Amino acid sequence: MRPHWNFQKTLRITALLLTFVVLIVLLPACSASPTALKVGGEKVSYDLLRYFVMNYRRDAGYTSEEYAADPALQAELEEQVYTALREVMAYRALADEYKLTLTDEEKQSIEDSVEALKSEYADDAAYKAALEEACLTEEVYKELQELQYLAQKVYDYLTSQYNNIIPSDDPTVEADLAKGNFFSAEYLYIYYVESDKDEKVKFAGDLHARLLAGEKMSALDSEFATEYGLAMDYAMLGAFTYTQQAEDFEELVLSLKVGEYSQPVVRGDGILIAHRLELSDSYVEENFDDVVDAYKEREFAYYIRDYGKEMEISYKSKYEDLKLWEME
Repeated sequence: MRPHWNFQKTLRITALLLTFVVLIVLLPACSASPTALKVGGEKVSYDLLRYFVMNYRRDAGYTSEEYAADPALQAELEEQVYTALREVMAYRALADEYKLTLTDEEKQSIEDSVEALKSEYADDAAYKAALEEACLTEEVYKELQELQYLAQKVYDYLTSQYNNIIPSDDPTVEADLAKGNFFSAEYLYIYYVESDKDEKVKFAGDLHARLLAGEKMSALDSEFATEYGLAMDYAMLGAFTYTQQAEDFEELVLSLKVGEYSQPVVRGDGILIAHRLELSDSYVEENFDDVVDAYKEREFAYYIRDYGKEMEISYKSKYEDLKLWEME
């Protein structure tokens, strides 16, 4: 399952790929599907395109009829899918450009992961019954695994001191710090499902008032987990920069001044409150290697984004009239 609020990308340079891979419940055993379109010079199969489309559609929750009636929704879906495909295909294109390939061990690891997942199902019927639900074929799963490996190789290549395509020496990072491009924050998320919206809003308001009165998030985390048995998610994020957090969370934190708490964000499964912190010089000094890594990851994300923007989308003749919102 995809988390309802992805606060911190755990593997940021392949966050896009992982976002989709973590949705995998099981894997269909299907033959490779025909090429539906090209992104730059990279071929995209119909099944890979469908996988991205259906996951974005599931997140949005709109029906085919609602898409058909609203050109703005159609344009939004296309932009989401095309942006994702451009960034993902940028890994492959750059790997080709720099002659980066998978080792035999990495190829075998992909095969092993498929077999391990297959073994989790009692029989072929159970396996196949869930395949369609995943919107994923075995070939697409293997391709996403391969792209994760290539993403790491491209990242290592671009950020290595030998190549210096993305410079990350101390003066470069220190100049970026001086520009104010690094931040700190903490957040508290309480999974508070068993209530109607009005009750949840009141609970959120009381929680927010206690924080404004000087209580600590970490203390409330312990209190609600111990006394009320509520599932908690508390984190102090240290030093982070742009692209390190999920976009909606980044926007929330950066809308605050240092020391401010956000208004509670009430969601279906709980309540989020963010607190922007001051990023101290002592923290940066003690954790400078982490700051350098964050800088490299951000610059890599920008590099991939800009590289992907130059990759044109072109449908193969058989699919020229394909409407993404009509895929099933």
